[in-house]
Amino acid sequence: MKLPATISGIIAFALTGIFICSCNNPSAPEKLVQSKVTDTKEVINETIPSNALVEARLEAPTVVKVAFAVSGKLEKGELTLEQGTHFKKGQLLYQINNREAFAALNRVKTELATRLVQLMPEIETQFPTEKNKWVRFMEELKPQFLTPSLPAFKTSKERYLFSEKGCLTDYYRLLEMETNMANYFYIAPFDGTVIAILEQPENQIRAGKPIVHIAKKEALHVKSEIPINLLNTFMKQSPLVCTVQGDTIGKAVYKSRNGLINERTQKMRYWFDLKLFRKRPVFHGMKVQLVIPEAQQTVAAKVPLTALKGESVQVLQNGKLIEKQIYVVQSDSDSAFVSGLKSGEKVVVTFQQSVDPKAVYK
Repeated sequence: MKLPATISGIIAFALTGIFICSCNNPSAPEKLVQSKVTDTKEVINETIPSNALVEARLEAPTVVKVAFAVSGKLEKGELTLEQGTHFKKGQLLYQINNREAFAALNRVKTELATRLVQLMPEIETQFPTEKNKWVRFMEELKPQFLTPSLPAFKTSKERYLFSEKGCLTDYYRLLEMETNMANYFYIAPFDGTVIAILEQPENQIRAGKPIVHIAKKEALHVKSEIPINLLNTFMKQSPLVCTVQGDTIGKAVYKSRNGLINERTQKMRYWFDLKLFRKRPVFHGMKVQLVIPEAQQTVAAKVPLTALKGESVQVLQNGKLIEKQIYVVQSDSDSAFVSGLKSGEKVVVTFQQSVDPKAVYK
């Protein structure tokens, strides 16, 4: 069947358009792999004298974990305590809200005073010469003061009278309550420093739970865990140099060790006495280093500081930048000797913060 001319024209026009579009939209060519040029330096290892160094920490010989024997709301003492606060022996550091206990104590004092008032007629009759001492005792029996000492009984009959009327029971009960009241206060047992705050005033605390750690003001020790491969090196040298971020602060003299090797870390714990070269602020928990200058020979390569990112560098391998962990043996203003690289490797001179995984580096 022959199509009408109009329809044939439309079909022909459509086919022509499809052909033209297909010619104008060829398949996109494959994307070329990007090539990047980076500056590298060939690794040349050499043997250099290096410091033997271990990390350490300053430690107070006397550390007390302060806790109360009673529960209740914690209240501040004479000072507002923070980490690093210094205090003097005898200062009130903390207290537990003791209003209820204090009220109970005064209630018993009042009961004892009432019994004594009721006894006065009998005292005047049976023991007239002893009246004044009991009057003085009652006058000293005040809420704001500790319970006065009990007057001595002149005769067993006098003692029996006070016992029969319940006065002795109240008196010894008062002494026991006052002794327990001491549990509501913490008085500094020495000059020292706050090293850790665990609870804040207004908190409800439980009996026996530590609220603060304090350290006695005395010479600090150095505690370090020394790798077993360095034990001989460090034990042959005494004293050791003690540094903080490269700044020498004093010397460390061997004191003791625990004698056990940690199987996981392969280290042994040692303690040293610290002798400061000059007065400078040091504190419990401060990180330091124990150093023996040029105590060992180390294979290391010199690289520019710009190549370092912490304890790692980048090396060029098969067109890729590979990050490698290294150890900085020593450094100066513009370069460092590092171990952990192989001679002949190509170290990237400037550490690349952003690496294109698809690019080929040269």
